[in-house]
Amino acid sequence: MSHQLYNVQGLKGIIDLIRLTANAHIAISEFKVGVQLQDDTNVTSYPVAYLESDIESDVDGNSETFSVALSVGDRLPNDFTSEDLINGKTKTSQILDEIHYHIENLASNILVTGMNKFYYENVNQDSIVVCRGEFTIEIPRYTSRVATPYDAQVIDIGQNQTLCKPVTVIDPNNNTTTQVLAGQTYTVPLVELPVFEPAVVIDNVNGVTIELSSGETYTVNDIPDLYSMSFNYGVESESGITITATAEEAATYSAQALVNCSAVTYRKNSTVTTLPIALAVNDVLSVEITKNNLTASSKVVLTSL
Repeated sequence: MSHQLYNVQGLKGIIDLIRLTANAHIAISEFKVGVQLQDDTNVTSYPVAYLESDIESDVDGNSETFSVALSVGDRLPNDFTSEDLINGKTKTSQILDEIHYHIENLASNILVTGMNKFYYENVNQDSIVVCRGEFTIEIPRYTSRVATPYDAQVIDIGQNQTLCKPVTVIDPNNNTTTQVLAGQTYTVPLVELPVFEPAVVIDNVNGVTIELSSGETYTVNDIPDLYSMSFNYGVESESGITITATAEEAATYSAQALVNCSAVTYRKNSTVTTLPIALAVNDVLSVEITKNNLTASSKVVLTSL
């Protein structure tokens, strides 16, 4: 199954993911990042999703866990009643729950915990009700089995997908439009008509459009899976990351992309190696880098194509 997923990296990635999710919610009029909603006098539109900028993180091995506080606030009538207050708490709680749910499902490489919520009202002398939620987001400092964009698609590598768009066959003789996947075939039915109209094959894989006669067969070529591993280095002095390959990571990696790296050394099972690197299950891969800028984060991305 293919998923529209995002690969989240670092604090900016966390904030961008939450902003994207909140702005996509139909009920949210404004998204803001600040110290605390009750101290922010610049909120102009409600309901508002408010991410507190005081985000803590805990680094443990190859993962980093961010502690997040996200609030949803909404105005109450000037002469609000206790029922209005209950309805406002219910509404803001529901919106917050929905944003939290979509954060969990929008990114492929994060782990989102449950949420502790509490409610308050009357912020900045206005009649406002707020539901505030606290939760954590854990991301790996190196990521494989991540969603990788390919030709306008996003593929979940863990699903071992074949990376190609389906071939479309339009057959006017039986008024059918068929999607043929990689590795499959389509045979035009034998049709006895006064005038046979050729079936049209739109092959997005090879970039061709052809016509098939009655009884002809078209085979869609298979395309190898694309595997990707991203090794992410923080701003501290860390210069090496080691992984043990799983079944989902076993592949031959032939291309690299470097960010803030002047040099990179690969060691497979303790032996220095170069691209292409063929990883089998339980192979140990170490990626050691030399940074250009010691005060900035770095990244090494390996791909199989």
